[in-house]
Amino acid sequence: METEVKFTVGAVAPDIWQINEKGAGQDVDCYLVVGSERAVLIDSLMSRGDRRLYDIVREKTSLPVDVLHTHGHGDHVGAELKEFIDAGCDIYLSPKDLPLVGMFGAGYPSDTFKPLEEGMTFDLGGRKLETIALPGHTPGSVLFLDRERRQMLSGDTVGSGHIWLQLDHSEPLHVFRDGVKRLEEEIADLRGLVIYPGHRSQSAVQLNGAYITHLRELSDMVLSGEMAGDENPMLAGRFPNARVVSYGLVQSLVYDINNL
Repeated sequence: METEVKFTVGAVAPDIWQINEKGAGQDVDCYLVVGSERAVLIDSLMSRGDRRLYDIVREKTSLPVDVLHTHGHGDHVGAELKEFIDAGCDIYLSPKDLPLVGMFGAGYPSDTFKPLEEGMTFDLGGRKLETIALPGHTPGSVLFLDRERRQMLSGDTVGSGHIWLQLDHSEPLHVFRDGVKRLEEEIADLRGLVIYPGHRSQSAVQLNGAYITHLRELSDMVLSGEMAGDENPMLAGRFPNARVVSYGLVQSLVYDINNL
């Protein structure tokens, strides 16, 4: 697998680098955000690639680095954490997602992670990232918001082209909708918001604040019965109760008809 996986790096905004892992069935992104005093790596990919993720980070900055995880799935909390742990970096994850670590990839002891909670702010020097909890995809899913720069880094919490709520550990659709509604209110005055998700290639266009409104409207329509999802043959074998709906900028929302 190591020889198949390639990492590519590109700046998506001043002092934000998108690091993409592609190969061995993966196409996933993490992001390095650098301030004047500290840096954070948001998510840590899945597999060992053609370069070490830690080395890529150190090529971009020599500042102290924290690793913040948007959720506990193995394509976002993967094999590349060891060097960060050995270097003494602080590693964060919502305690609600600790049971998921190792389910789809590399496992780590629970004491590897510092608790990541709603409202925590990471001051990088000239840039602050606010933690916003939005359970749905997983119980502990979060995203990070830079209000001043109007940038959101969201993992799979929102934004990755296919929002998966049909997993056996996903929260009910109404819980997700309530979180999206709160988020919509939080960003109401942030014109020009840009969203950087964990699988950026799944979205055909650059996502913005309108996407959040469309996601809330779509969830409302499903919950009210105004819209019903379709079965997807690719999901039916593993998730027989899954239904798929699309609307506006939302490429697809996958939910379980028994978990509304």
